[in-house]
Amino acid sequence: MRSVLRRLRSQRGASLVEYALAVSLLAVPSLAVLGTAHDAVTSHFVALETAYQEEASGSSTTTPPGPTPPGATTTTTSAPAPTTTTTTTTTAPPPTTTVPPTTTTTTVPPTTTTTTTVPPTTTTTAPPPPTTTTIPGAPAFQSETVYTDGGWLEFELEDGEINLVDYDLERFWRGDLTRNPDGSITVHLWHRWNGQEVWVHAYVDSTGYLIVTVS
Repeated sequence: MRSVLRRLRSQRGASLVEYALAVSLLAVPSLAVLGTAHDAVTSHFVALETAYQEEASGSSTTTPPGPTPPGATTTTTSAPAPTTTTTTTTTAPPPTTTVPPTTTTTTVPPTTTTTTTVPPTTTTTAPPPPTTTTIPGAPAFQSETVYTDGGWLEFELEDGEINLVDYDLERFWRGDLTRNPDGSITVHLWHRWNGQEVWVHAYVDSTGYLIVTVS
């Protein structure tokens, strides 16, 4: 087992040495090529810069194509700058035609207003016919009986005269009758203990009927 490990270690060290030798062999030519390429690229950009400056100052520089190797002689030929001719073209605008607007005139006839005056109409209303009210005659004899808290009373009207013809008072009630100048009768009833009062009024109305009220 140890011999196998030693062999692997020795082979690993040999591989690293071989890789280092291969890299060094490749690096030397690469550096030489990079130096040559650097010189060529530098000469090319210098030539381009010189040509640009001469063109800007009015001269044309002819540069041979391709990079110039180091130590080579460069020949520059200057030619007169070409004459520049500027042509100005003026375009005339198209003619403009203005058409006047069309005017339409419409004549409206005047409006005639006719005013007609209508005379006022007078309406005469005939008076209504007279109204005849027939009042039936009251009977010559009439009788009315009223009931109160103090008792009942009966009145009679005969030949235009009112009389109290009958009555019946409750217990502890008393009464007093008064004949008035217009022919009516007023009866005053009162309770002797609790002071309650009742007024009865009998009279003849305008139609000749006997009316009895209690208050």
